[in-house]
Amino acid sequence: MGDEIRPVSEQIVYEVIAGDKWLSVDKTTGVIEAVAVDPGKAKTTAKVQVKAVSDGDVTKTAVCEVTIVDKAVPVASVKISPNKLFMGSGTQASVAAVISPVTADNQSLSWTSSAPAIAEVENGLIKALSAGKATITAETQDGSRKKATVAVTVGNPVDSVTIDAKAPARLVVSKSSVLKAVVKGANGQKAANSAVTWAIVSAQDTAGEEAVPERIATINEKTGKVTAKGAGTVVIRATAETPIEGEAKTAEHTLTTYIPVSKLTADKKKETVSENAEGWIRITTLLPQEATDKTILWESSNDNIVKLITDDAAYEEAGDDTKGNYLGRTVTRASSEGLRYKAVGAGTVKITGTTNDGGKKKITVTITVKKGTVQR
Repeated sequence: MGDEIRPVSEQIVYEVIAGDKWLSVDKTTGVIEAVAVDPGKAKTTAKVQVKAVSDGDVTKTAVCEVTIVDKAVPVASVKISPNKLFMGSGTQASVAAVISPVTADNQSLSWTSSAPAIAEVENGLIKALSAGKATITAETQDGSRKKATVAVTVGNPVDSVTIDAKAPARLVVSKSSVLKAVVKGANGQKAANSAVTWAIVSAQDTAGEEAVPERIATINEKTGKVTAKGAGTVVIRATAETPIEGEAKTAEHTLTTYIPVSKLTADKKKETVSENAEGWIRITTLLPQEATDKTILWESSNDNIVKLITDDAAYEEAGDDTKGNYLGRTVTRASSEGLRYKAVGAGTVKITGTTNDGGKKKITVTITVKKGTVQR
């Protein structure tokens, strides 16, 4: 056999021909090292070419495709609390960023402000510089580009909250009313944050016992619209946030909800009696039975002609347990029985009974008093 012809010299050379951002290779040994993966991707592909070089000429080539898998735990989400701030100029506040999952390898964040002249930020510490609005952004640095923001309003901070004097003290069951709050900054000036949050903080039924608030009334936390659901009393609170956590300004309003008297009638519309005689005006209809307040305020248009009686004995006959000794022009009766009166002088008067529940249902009886005996 003839002698084998061998090249004077031969060399194997390795090089990355695609994806050199993600992979490196030792040109002589072929040892590869994964450098990184394409951000936002679970895996990245690179290509390594192997060249056989003989006497300076490439005789053979081969290509190896390498897949780089990212085993690092990326950030899935970022949240900032609070996500809304109202700050006075010259004040500062810290916000906390929560990264999920907690096992994320790179939890670094970059903080930026959309308006550094209004509010600047460094590592979550926000400094209010001048009046206006700015958006503070925290962005992840692991390549996932997850973000969270804080809306910052700089101006006059809240100093006080009051509930509008026109807010109703009483509300009929099934009816609604919108409450308004007045928010002021320091020295009575307009506050940067005029928003309030509404809530019912306590409730009692008509017996004065603690009740589930939703059974008495409900309120929209943003609009202040309150709706009466049942008879009782609720305490409503309006809250306005301030730049300092835990120092919110509040105001409270007590609202009584009730079922009103819808129908009220008496046994007569007019009557003629003799001087010094006593008489009754009896209630014949007081509906509904479940009316919250059945109290009636009675009034005589002239107590020199007819006086109203609340003497205990006079009402005990009718089973009325109301106490007191009163003979005069006005009297409040809690009984649905009616009213006793005494004619003390000649003339004509009007006796009016008005419900005390705010519904103002009325009955009016005209009494004519004559001297001498009146045939009845």
